[in-house]
Amino acid sequence: MTSRLRDHDGSAFLEMAVGASMFLMLVFALIEFGRFMLTYNTTSEATRLGARLAAICTAGSTDAAAHQRIRDKLAFWAKAGGYAIPAAATNSWLTFSYFDASGAACTTAATCQTVQVATSGLSANLLIPGIPLTIALPTFPVRVVRETMNASPNGTANPACP
Repeated sequence: MTSRLRDHDGSAFLEMAVGASMFLMLVFALIEFGRFMLTYNTTSEATRLGARLAAICTAGSTDAAAHQRIRDKLAFWAKAGGYAIPAAATNSWLTFSYFDASGAACTTAATCQTVQVATSGLSANLLIPGIPLTIALPTFPVRVVRETMNASPNGTANPACP
C-alpha cells in the first residue's frame, strides 16, 4: 500500500498548479476584456467629441489647423486615460468630412450642413498571458448637424474650441 501512495507523491500539487494557472489565466482574460471594452467605449466617445468640436470650431474642410487641434485634444484626452489612440505622428486615424444638404461633399462653411468624423486604423493590444492578441477596432463614423462652424455671434473666440 505504501508503494502505491509513493507513486502518487506530488500529484495533488501538480493538479493544483495546473488548475491555479488556468484560473489565473481566466481572471486575467476577464480583466483584459474589461479593458478592451473601456478602450472601445473611449474610442467611440472620442469620435463623438471630435464631431461636436468640428461642428462648432472648424470653418469647413479646408481648416487644417483646427482639425489638427481637435486631433491633438482627442489624443491628449485618450492618452491621459491610457487608451488606444495612436501616436500624434500620424493623422490618418481621425478624418473629417463635410456635407451639404443633399449629402454631397462641400468645402465652405456657408454650404456645409453636416460634419462627419470617423476613426480608422486603431487597434487594442490585449495582454492575456500566453495569448498575444491584437484586435482591430471598427471605424466609428459620427455625423452631426453643423452649429456655428467657427462663427461667434459676438465676435469672440468660442471657449469650447481647442
